[in-house]
Amino acid sequence: MKFTLPILILQTIRIVLLSFLLSGIAFNALADAEQNDDGLKENLSRLFQSHEQLNIRLEGTFKELGKKRKEERPYSAANLIYKNEAGNDVRVELKMRVRGKNRAKKTTCSFPPLKLNFKKKTLEGTIFEGEDKLKLVTHCKNSSSYEQYVLLEYLNYRMHNLLTEYSLRPRLVTVEYYDTGSEKVIATKFGFFIEDKGRMASRVGAELIKVKRINKEQYNQPLLHLATIFEYMLGNTDYSVALGPPNEDCCHNAIPLLSSDGSMIPVPYDFDATGIVNPPYVSPPKNLKIKSVRQRRYRGYCQDIDGFKSNFTVFQEQRGAIFDLYNNQEGLTSSSQKKTLSYLEKFYNSISDEEKIASEFIKRCRT
Repeated sequence: MKFTLPILILQTIRIVLLSFLLSGIAFNALADAEQNDDGLKENLSRLFQSHEQLNIRLEGTFKELGKKRKEERPYSAANLIYKNEAGNDVRVELKMRVRGKNRAKKTTCSFPPLKLNFKKKTLEGTIFEGEDKLKLVTHCKNSSSYEQYVLLEYLNYRMHNLLTEYSLRPRLVTVEYYDTGSEKVIATKFGFFIEDKGRMASRVGAELIKVKRINKEQYNQPLLHLATIFEYMLGNTDYSVALGPPNEDCCHNAIPLLSSDGSMIPVPYDFDATGIVNPPYVSPPKNLKIKSVRQRRYRGYCQDIDGFKSNFTVFQEQRGAIFDLYNNQEGLTSSSQKKTLSYLEKFYNSISDEEKIASEFIKRCRT
């Protein structure tokens, strides 16, 4: 459910008054990070209960679809086929269209990201049961390096899942794209589905909101700092937890949630324009005066050194599990693995040294 600002204020008051009757959410960021996958499975849709790679075939008019990237992006009929546990083909009818902003441009990607629109009534008994609309992150271009970017962005979501349950779940897929116009398979590439934001909000017991601006004080503070430190970890400067793009609602590349205690929670997403992925089509904002997206710049809010150290704890606790993601990811080349682990090592050096905490975080933070 979405609210305009005046309704949001009333809703917040109501929730605070009734909060002792509701099953609340624990808002300690460290406790959130300690939640394991098994404890969350009962609230996850079937598609996102597993990290096992899913092989699918997507059939549609891709060549025609690729021409419809401007403001009007009509859906076209498509079919998705996968094998169930018995090894039998399951065919799912759906519609699909181009989605996204930068990656939807022909000058950026020869193959655009997609939105899949399912017929909910036909999904019973399938792995997609309960889904409605899903984002599919695609390979952008046909060269093998772009599949590495897909895997690295996918692992960014996996890292975020390790740090907090207030994160979008991904599901890695290998997609065989069959163009029904030419009757040919045009590509077989890595991609991944992203959990619907509405289903994510429901899973964590929060609600989607619609506001123009969110002040620092409105946020759950541990989760606010976790989100902005995570963006620094990725080398991401392309986000805002306070405002959206011009003439749009808050926030930019972050989903604002209203929790059951009336505080806000930022959920970051869209992790391709980051230093850890470093695709050739991204560059840092000119106003930041940094030469490369690989150069980290903290854009979060200020706190004292003890506050930062406290927020770093969850990152330190999950260090081994985070490094394991990259050591164990099938399809990730040794070159991508080494570059990424080196990039992560630099982050961990920064949060383990008081002088670097002072220069990288305290000196550059926003009041």
